[in-house]
Amino acid sequence: MPPAKTGVATARYVVPVRAGGEWLGSIWVVIDAPPALAIVDELISTASVVALHLLRLRSRTDISQRVIRERLRQALTGATNDAHRWLPPGPWRVVALGPGTGLELWESLLRRRGWTRPLLVDIECRDYAVAGATDGAEVPGSWAWLEVLMLTLSRAGDPVSAGAGGAVRKPRDLPRCRSEALETLVTLDVLRAHDRKQGSDYLTTLAAWLAHPGSPSDAAKAMHVHPNTLRYRIQRITELSDLDLSDPDVRLALTLQLRTHTRATSPTPPHT
Repeated sequence: MPPAKTGVATARYVVPVRAGGEWLGSIWVVIDAPPALAIVDELISTASVVALHLLRLRSRTDISQRVIRERLRQALTGATNDAHRWLPPGPWRVVALGPGTGLELWESLLRRRGWTRPLLVDIECRDYAVAGATDGAEVPGSWAWLEVLMLTLSRAGDPVSAGAGGAVRKPRDLPRCRSEALETLVTLDVLRAHDRKQGSDYLTTLAAWLAHPGSPSDAAKAMHVHPNTLRYRIQRITELSDLDLSDPDVRLALTLQLRTHTRATSPTPPHT
């Protein structure tokens, strides 16, 4: 293609790198004048060599991803307990990712946002990530980082959702954490849909109930409703979601997710 003016004294000559019609990248040359035909031929030849190199790199990357995903699948289904040998240092949280995005898109999204090697796997038509669970460590790949990312995407209008299980320190607890994550994600999706369609207030009710453990009267006061009304709503929530609210791990996972939901749906304070 002809050199493109850049607004400065130099121009750029671009040679696409393709393989079988698929665009893989490009080679850019900064020049002061159109290149000679011999140089163009040499650049085209170089692009072919680069294309082969990129294909080899992608092939190795694909193999590596398949190996990691198979290891994750075994760890999250209880087929092996040696995940501590290759996972980043724990504790960990298993995160169930909402439907409609797809594993490859999640992989691309998380890489672009800074998680260079996302720990992702699909199990029984559900996508999961394994994130670090260290409190306050908002580094790519941690739950704190992923929580902020989900919050940012939700406020931007992207239809993403996720549910996290409680923190675990032993590989043998990863399957339980996966169950908690999936239960949390499905529960919040069910309650969110019910609130939207029926005009109910079940998500807020559940958040109040969790914020006042063992004191439904205090939860009712926070909701400005009668305690019997709150008890009825909690009963309906358990019927709709099949939640075991007596399980402390389930309560913790729900508390984490409701906190994220509340932050995502709260209006952004104006800049001063």
